[in-house]
Amino acid sequence: GLMLDRGSLPGCTELFSAPTRPNALGRPGWAEKSSISLFSTKPVPGTITFDPKPVFTVAVIDLGFNEDPTAAQWTNAEEAGGTPEHDDDGNGLRDDVHGWDFKSRESDLRGPHSFFSRHGTHVRARAVAGSALLQALSARAFGLSHDTSTQDIVDAIRYAADNGARVINLSANVQGRERVQAVRALIEEYPHITFVKSA
Repeated sequence: GLMLDRGSLPGCTELFSAPTRPNALGRPGWAEKSSISLFSTKPVPGTITFDPKPVFTVAVIDLGFNEDPTAAQWTNAEEAGGTPEHDDDGNGLRDDVHGWDFKSRESDLRGPHSFFSRHGTHVRARAVAGSALLQALSARAFGLSHDTSTQDIVDAIRYAADNGARVINLSANVQGRERVQAVRALIEEYPHITFVKSA
């Protein structure tokens, strides 16, 4: 489950409990009708209100991704509702509706071979499984033999951060002094983001 506290989520207004009579162990109990309001403007007694939109964006940086219409994917609204073959949001990436391939510099996230795209597809599905409050942003930054450049990794991480990712999963070993220093600098630059790296 998710551990939430005041200010940890966009639009969070209240998260509290009201102690009442002691419980069976003689310790402070919980109010029978505690008010917990995460996304409404006013606390409503005895209710929990959720915004119907996904709250957390989880970015998955991987080898590639097969198409999966059932996945809870992050969607770039400006590109999704824009003109095909046009950079509608002005970020320099044309038609990045669900993410971007930083290895091939295109919006097709499948990579050169669908077999290797299974890993990214699997990780993406696992990353958002079990909660309607999660959506996955996909970014490809690795080739078939996990070859990549430091710049590809940096660009993918910045892209995820710029688009609101709160968790970034990096499915690769980061090796080499330059690359390690670059990723470490980004981790320090984005202290509000949780980074997950493969062992």
